[in-house]
Amino acid sequence: MKKKTREKARLFRAPKNLMHSPGNSLCILPGLLCAFMSFVFLLSGTAKADWVKGNSKNAWWYDLGNGNYYKSSWQWIDGNHDGIAECYCFDENGWMFENAITPDRFTVNENGAWTVDNIVQTKSANLISQNNTNNNTDAVSNTFTETKNNNLSETRNNEKNQSIEDFNERQDEYRADLLRRVNKYREKKGLNSLEENDYLNEMAQIRAEELSVRMSHIRPNGELASRYGVNGEIITKGPKTPKDAFHAFYVSKQHNELMLDREFLTFGSGYYVDGNGKSYWVILFSTHPEPENLRQQ
Repeated sequence: MKKKTREKARLFRAPKNLMHSPGNSLCILPGLLCAFMSFVFLLSGTAKADWVKGNSKNAWWYDLGNGNYYKSSWQWIDGNHDGIAECYCFDENGWMFENAITPDRFTVNENGAWTVDNIVQTKSANLISQNNTNNNTDAVSNTFTETKNNNLSETRNNEKNQSIEDFNERQDEYRADLLRRVNKYREKKGLNSLEENDYLNEMAQIRAEELSVRMSHIRPNGELASRYGVNGEIITKGPKTPKDAFHAFYVSKQHNELMLDREFLTFGSGYYVDGNGKSYWVILFSTHPEPENLRQQ
């Protein structure tokens, strides 16, 4: 669960008209200015950094305890003081990203923690600088790749490079392996094996590359694959191996039904890894032994 907001009363969190929240300026009535500044002076020595739930928005931000907050950056934070820090991403207004893909295409879970293959990435708290990467919010860059923690960036870049290297070396092997798995599955179910078709392979590879632009059965130009003699298409994003891609299709009811369609005769596959290391997989099916003859000009 997300670290809980402190219950301890502080002037910063009392009346809503005095509340500081990301994206809003601190509003103080002129007559209260002197009294307010006196209280700030008295409390400044005891204020502590902590997570805060927004009032104007159902989201979290991180109060540094000195009137500042993290924004436009990645930060390693040990919010519950267990000696283990997780990495969080904040937008330009200070709101923490959660259950999303960040602007620089990293994954964070429902608690906002950076994950790789659904595993939360952690770091020993004693390895983190007390000032982290940008306590001085006046000097924060709005470019996430510039403010992101070096260790995080290096890890993800290594993953991307490895995926791209695998793609370059094993593209044909991976595509053929995926088709073999589908035929093996069909044979176990007493169905005919499908013939690999060069034309469908070519079209599937084009579709795999298109998925990095638009993850949809509708092509980037608005067309459907059926225009090209295709009677069925299954797609997935993220699996690293043909085995994982097949499993993704297997556990999906609709994809599973297409893999076991009795009317299909031919098929082809596509596999593509984009510049961010994301992998895309496609299988195209046809009920015709020569689907290239059905292509609409």
